[in-house]
Amino acid sequence: MRRLNDLTSVGAKLLWIVAIISATTTIGLATVAGAMLYREQRDQRAEIVQSQAQVVAMNSGAALAFGDREMAYAALASLQRMEGIQRASLRDRAGNLVASWVAPQAPMVEPPPRPPGLWPVPGGQALVLPVEDQAGVHGHLQVEYRDGGPWPLVLRLLLQAAVLFALTMLLAWWLARRLHPVLTAPVQELERATRQVRETGDYGIRANRISDDELGRLADDFNGMLERIGASQRELQRAQRNAEEASRLKDEFVATVSHELRTPLSPIVAWLQLLRMPGGAAQLPKALDVMERNARALTLIINDLLDMSRIVSGTMRLELRPVPIDAPVRAAVETVQPAAQARHIALVVELDEPAPVVRGDAARLQQVVWNLLSNAVKFTEPGGRIVVRGHADGEQVVLEVADSGQGIAAEFLPFVFDRFRQQDGSITRSHGGLGLGLAIVRQLVELHGGSVDARSAGLGKGATFRVSLPRAPAAVVSTAEAAAATALPALAATVVLAVEDDADMLQVVDSILREAGARVLVAIDADEALARVADERPDVIVSDIGLPGVDGYQLLGQLRALIGAVPAVALTAYASAAERDRAFAAGYQAHVAKPFEPAQLVAAVGRTVHGDRA
Repeated sequence: MRRLNDLTSVGAKLLWIVAIISATTTIGLATVAGAMLYREQRDQRAEIVQSQAQVVAMNSGAALAFGDREMAYAALASLQRMEGIQRASLRDRAGNLVASWVAPQAPMVEPPPRPPGLWPVPGGQALVLPVEDQAGVHGHLQVEYRDGGPWPLVLRLLLQAAVLFALTMLLAWWLARRLHPVLTAPVQELERATRQVRETGDYGIRANRISDDELGRLADDFNGMLERIGASQRELQRAQRNAEEASRLKDEFVATVSHELRTPLSPIVAWLQLLRMPGGAAQLPKALDVMERNARALTLIINDLLDMSRIVSGTMRLELRPVPIDAPVRAAVETVQPAAQARHIALVVELDEPAPVVRGDAARLQQVVWNLLSNAVKFTEPGGRIVVRGHADGEQVVLEVADSGQGIAAEFLPFVFDRFRQQDGSITRSHGGLGLGLAIVRQLVELHGGSVDARSAGLGKGATFRVSLPRAPAAVVSTAEAAAATALPALAATVVLAVEDDADMLQVVDSILREAGARVLVAIDADEALARVADERPDVIVSDIGLPGVDGYQLLGQLRALIGAVPAVALTAYASAAERDRAFAAGYQAHVAKPFEPAQLVAAVGRTVHGDRA
């Protein structure tokens, strides 16, 4: 076998295997044929009888189960036609004879019952099989038959074996030589393809199908495997490229966030230090302007990050109502106008009269327009022009923000609304930003059931952003309602319990509410708040949620258990829609997210005191 393994050709191995098998088989047959013939014939006879007896046993179950002798005799009839059968009988489980058959030349004495198995009897064998089915064993079938073979046949077969030895060797060798390419050619083709794939790494190589048998199907399977491996490799390469691109964008985004946060934070810190220097008070008005402007910039960055997080997680919720489109447009224009004037950019508004109405969230629509306008102001050179158009177009309301700015490269247009993507992502870019504004615009517009697209003729040729929103029936908003919605309630003579664990924030809240005319009871934690209300019952509670030990939800329950139902405002950095809903569910009537404008807090407290939810 070792020398056979040393052969390097499948064809040579096949020739030797055929020759060895043929020689071994022929010599073995010639050597043992005479000695084994008798036993073989006996075993063959036993197999034949046993096979037929098993069929009879299977067909006799019902006859023994019901004691039907006629059916039992019919079952034994097939054994009567077999050569060498001496007798056959069927007995029930008790050993009683139900039916039997005896050959004419056999002794008439019925043998005793035997257990299942093969038993020697004079001149032959006795085979006993159980008769059973799913219900169990019903009895036994006993068959006696003659065995043995004629010795002249043994001698003749020995002579034939000697002749066959020579003929078989010659024929086997000739056939192996002629037929081995049929088997080896497909294998050689597979070996060729495998070697080429291993050497080149090219999974596009295929093995030719030479035959239609198993080897041909093996070639097809091999080619299919190569196709799947190639597809997997391409998918892995694509995934790797995507992962590398995502990692690059993430790194750029983190660097951009760091830059954008540090940029407004630096002048705030610097001016605070300057104000502490001798003579710093003289620069207080200028310092306040710079710090307020940069603090608002920080707030916008944080809001963009939070908005994108809510959009991606699916927690962004809209308060939908009929909104005339001119309201969010003019509010956004008013906000952006100072920045445009500072850069000497003309800002023109062209809206249909009366203004078409959409069903949307007024604050989010204002955010959409503000983002588009801020983007236009950022990328428009001084002396440029921005036009905001709004008109009805069938069942759609169309808003367009067109600028004469630096435009958008054609290759970047498909990615302009992607998160974290900027046309110029280098550290030398002339415009800051996180690359989230336009992504937020697209998501907010799509949440309203609309669409947005960007168009540009190329760099230096300006850009136009077009927003389409579903049109809604016109809404009628009375002047009185509008005035009521914008009026800030007075807090004169209102007693407010303010609970905040951050001392600086508590001082700010105290100052804002006192400026609005309220009398403020301050508490740094839950214990101090409970002590305060023991002396005086407040008209309204303003409480942080993230208090140490006892949170704002638990504190509200304890306060109301002590002094009864008192309206409350949640003042918290937990700003998501889910947290807002949780605050309302816990019993708060208003939710003000940090950071906030003083007017927001005053309005929320005033509306809460007067029984409105804010």
